[in-house]
Parts: sequence; structure tokens; C-alpha cells
Amino acid sequence: MKNLTSKEVKTFKRKFPDLKELLKDDETLIDKGIYRKVSVSVFDHWLTAEECIPMIYVDNNKGELDHRRNKFKAFIKTLSEQSEVYAWRYKRHERLHCYKLENRSEIVKKCKFDEMSSLTGKRFGLVFLDLGLVYREGWDWTSQLYFLAEKQLELLKQEAERSGLFILD
Repeated sequence: MKNLTSKEVKTFKRKFPDLKELLKDDETLIDKGIYRKVSVSVFDHWLTAEECIPMIYVDNNKGELDHRRNKFKAFIKTLSEQSEVYAWRYKRHERLHCYKLENRSEIVKKCKFDEMSSLTGKRFGLVFLDLGLVYREGWDWTSQLYFLAEKQLELLKQEAERSGLFILD
């Protein structure tokens, strides 16, 4: 974990001027077209009410649980190979503090893939600065991706498919 350099701070402000609002789940940034939001999931479609319980809650099946965890781990790994990775936390008075994750072990530690289950969500988020992408872990084996450039969507679809995941629009 490393604090940002002044150059990285400038790049952050240039690429993500509304990052603080985005992290507060401010949907107006998406409605205005500033950011595009898609979801990445182990499921190939949005689940119906009937599908939810049997498909989401697989914690008793260790094989399926590990299989799903490994898909997300592979997805984050492929993205981290293409960009510097940053995380954030809030300090006193809601000050946003971003910091760089310098190696794979720091990323794995931050994401806690081995603790992922049907009941976890919203535990971490990552910024892939070079890709102009914000990743936020979600619930129910589905996470959110926020990005600025429409061209990123094709890359995300390719990487998700390679990892065994699906992009839901």
C-alpha cells in the first residue's frame, strides 16, 4: 500500500473528477452520461425471483463456491495486468483517501476472494486508473463496473468471457 504521488493525484483528478460522488452511488452521474455502468456476474442473465434462491445461495457446495470465487479472481487479475490498481477508504470527515496497491498479494488481500460467499458484498472497490475503470463488489455474485469511455465495454466483455463471467447491461 502506497500513498499517491502528486502526478498520480493529478491523473486521478483528471480521469475521475467526480469519483467521490460516484462512490456514494450517485446515479445522476450515470443518468447524465458521465459514467457508464454495467455489471459483471457469474450469471448470463438477470435472475428472476424464482431463480434467485437456488442459484445464488451455494455456500454448502464448496466446489461451486470455489469455482465462482476463482472466476472473479481471474477477472481482477487480468484487469490488474493492464493497469495500475488503486483502492480507497474514507478518513475523518468523509475525506476520500486513495492509495496504490503495488503487487498481486496486496490486491488479493484487499479483495479477500477466499471469503467471498452468497452473503458478502460491498466489501471492496478498486480503481484501474489506466483503464478509466472503477470496480465495486456487489451482492449476489454480481459486481458493478463504472467507466468513462464506451470503448472499454468491448475490453470488459472480452476479459469477463475469458474469466468465465458475463457482462450484464
